[in-house]
Amino acid sequence: MDKKDNIFKRAIRYYKNLFMGIDGYLEEQMVIIAIHLGFHFLIYGIIVSIFGIYGRNLKLLFIIYSLILIGIKVVQSVKKYGIHAFLVADLVYGFKIKYISVYFEAFILVGLLVIFYFYLMKDNEDPIGLIFMGALVYKVSVSILKNYLGKVLLNRKIESLYNGEYEKIYINDSTFNNSIFLMDNLYSAMKNSIDAEYRSEKLKTELITGVSHDIKTPLTSIINYVDLVKRAKTEEKRNEYLDTLSYNAKRLKAMIVDLIEASKTGSGSIDLHMQVIELNELILQTYGQFDEDFEKNGLKLEYNSFKENIFIKLDADRLNRVFENIFSNIIKYSEKDSVVNLDITKDSDKLKISIKNKSRIKYGKDIKDLQERFIRASDADDIEGSGLGLYIAKASIELLNGEFQIRLEKDYFIVEIFFAIRVKK
Repeated sequence: MDKKDNIFKRAIRYYKNLFMGIDGYLEEQMVIIAIHLGFHFLIYGIIVSIFGIYGRNLKLLFIIYSLILIGIKVVQSVKKYGIHAFLVADLVYGFKIKYISVYFEAFILVGLLVIFYFYLMKDNEDPIGLIFMGALVYKVSVSILKNYLGKVLLNRKIESLYNGEYEKIYINDSTFNNSIFLMDNLYSAMKNSIDAEYRSEKLKTELITGVSHDIKTPLTSIINYVDLVKRAKTEEKRNEYLDTLSYNAKRLKAMIVDLIEASKTGSGSIDLHMQVIELNELILQTYGQFDEDFEKNGLKLEYNSFKENIFIKLDADRLNRVFENIFSNIIKYSEKDSVVNLDITKDSDKLKISIKNKSRIKYGKDIKDLQERFIRASDADDIEGSGLGLYIAKASIELLNGEFQIRLEKDYFIVEIFFAIRVKK
């Protein structure tokens, strides 16, 4: 008995899925639903003949049952497609006077089919044959209207793309929708390619402009001081000029290194040497290079790590450069005699490094723009820098498959770095 029940339940489930899987325009669905209902009516007729159930009650029950099934499909389709559930609505909505000849041709063909059907009705008295032919004519008519609608909508789509516009086109047919989808993606790919080329050319122009502007100042100073050294009358003056020369030469070297790094990281043409490193040791060793500068500015580093030893596989030189840029910015932009917080925490499968310092300058709302090339804070004109530090840091972290974010919290400037980690269970 259980086995029979299971077979019966499976059969009902299969038929339910088959019925609910009927899709497309409601005008198309009606043909398939009519076939389903005809199958049901056949079963009911067999039940009537076997069990002698009163026919009139059965017909009423079947009509109610049919209306319920049709109502379910209408609600399901409208819920899924909205106004696009109806072919008639799409025909009206998609109409444009320039395509009147296409619509006229479609309606002529449908009209001829209808006339042909009425002609058959005169010479044929077989009800089953007429029902079958009627369903066939209806199905062909709907297909003709749908195909002509698809032709119009595809033309509209091509025209809009040709004019550089984006028109959202929808038709309730998988073949036409796939064509429209491919057109959209082809258009997007071409547009992105052109935009990328434009951005690349723009970055090259900005790079050349930025290079010529930033290198000009220390280079001019070096040329002038070389001349002053030649004409210095005392050893004291000569040494003073040489100190200035040394300072500007180092400044020029730092700018050139930054520009090379920006160019490499921006293009992604960097060979990474991944190795297992101890994160706390690397950060503290990098900080050691800036220890004296921190003291000169009255800055105190408060370092907190969730674990004494954190082993992670990264490029040590690349990560070292990131923290060099961050510590360098902290020295330049931090308020004197303030605390710098560096915290390393772990949240599920992510490692988070947070560096927070109290800023002595005011940042605008476009703080995230500071991660772009040659962008500096509007109040930082008196502070030396190439405007590439955060850009190099962000690009480097992304090359290491991490995330780099900056944000403001009142007067505090916060840099956050995230790395995905594997947690052993």
